Amino acid sequence: MIRTIIIEDEQPCMDHLVTLLEKGFKEEVELLGTFSSFEDGLEAISTLNPELVFLDIQLGNKSGFDLLKELEKIDFNLVFTTAYHQFAIDAFRFSAIDYLLKPIAPFQLKEALEKVQSGISKTDRDSKYQVLLESVNSTDQKLKKMVVPHINGFRILELSEVIRLQSDGNYTEIHLNNESKIVSGKTLKEYENRLLDYRFFRVHHSHLVNIDFIKSYTAGKGGYLTLKDNSQVEVSHRKKDSLMKYLKSSGTDIIF
Repeated sequence: MIRTIIIEDEQPCMDHLVTLLEKGFKEEVELLGTFSSFEDGLEAISTLNPELVFLDIQLGNKSGFDLLKELEKIDFNLVFTTAYHQFAIDAFRFSAIDYLLKPIAPFQLKEALEKVQSGISKTDRDSKYQVLLESVNSTDQKLKKMVVPHINGFRILELSEVIRLQSDGNYTEIHLNNESKIVSGKTLKEYENRLLDYRFFRVHHSHLVNIDFIKSYTAGKGGYLTLKDNSQVEVSHRKKDSLMKYLKSSGTDIIF
């Protein structure tokens, strides 16, 4: 059984999660305790040595991120719980850390517990937490790294080294500025959702580009982009106008 604690300062949300665990996952989860304050949660992690912590983002006037910073090591699995908070959600997605949106749905909880049970190595877990904490510590509230899962594990990429992404069915080829590429097990649509606010634009159903790598645009029915690695990417006819508007609003310098 997974030794688990819940750190949550909203009693109705706490009660809801406890009920879900007791009704649906009594054989899988051993609930060691529930804690409603930052201080009590911090002490519980140190004394109870849980394998899994459900951690609320907001804990009074502090945050779950603040709590993690107080720890010398994070040697447990972590699932954040949060109401809608875009920057936090982006940080979770970029670091591949699990989170549950409130009110928590049973199927989301089931998926999160299955991931915990499947297990990840300590090295993988430490790397993901490192990306998460670097993201939340960024002074400009802009994420600079993301965790990219692939067949042999995952890789941490700087967004600034990604030139373009290309769909390959249920996979995505990610092309980097050192002329290498990696193949990720996520779809291009998933990356589009992650990168929409980070100067990436989907110019074609098969292509998502980092606009900072655009060298030129050649007109045509839809036209095509030439990127700084001299690769050429087709622009679909229906994306052409929206691309031009995006580029002008983004302040990029491109000669048409």
